[in-house]
Amino acid sequence: MLRTVAHDLRNPIGGIASLTNLMADDEYTEDQKELINLVKETSYNSLELINEILEATNISSIELNPEPVEINSLVNNSVELLRFKASEKGQKIFYEPLGAPLEILISREKIWRVISNLISNAIKFSPTGAPIFVKLVKEKDEVVISVLDNGIGIPEKLKDQIFNMFTTYMCALI
Repeated sequence: MLRTVAHDLRNPIGGIASLTNLMADDEYTEDQKELINLVKETSYNSLELINEILEATNISSIELNPEPVEINSLVNNSVELLRFKASEKGQKIFYEPLGAPLEILISREKIWRVISNLISNAIKFSPTGAPIFVKLVKEKDEVVISVLDNGIGIPEKLKDQIFNMFTTYMCALI
């Protein structure tokens, strides 16, 4: 069933990606271009998720495809996309990037999805009007991404399972 749903979603999301790609070349204001690019990137990330679901239903492990990614930009795209969702609950997202651009070697789509899920859950489980803080900090050879909110948190007994693709809690995150 998961394979069928993923397969059926590929065409409409692919259409959105194609249309926004065409729209990005047209004459729009800078704000409009930024929104179009957010939709375009989100649709491409969604297509990548669909491809991973299709792969996961065929094989037991999924290969990571690390690539150089500017982390401030990646996190900013997630924040900007979800600001609209937060504003519906009277919430504000405060974003604190690293002091300078930094490229790191990561699987772009997977990290984008984790960040977006964390922020989305912060919005979903925090009270109306509560602030949400997203912060990047460089610690030695690592970049720490934190999402601080006023939500209920992840139950201690489920913390070691949240990144397993086919657990009940992971499905709730997605």
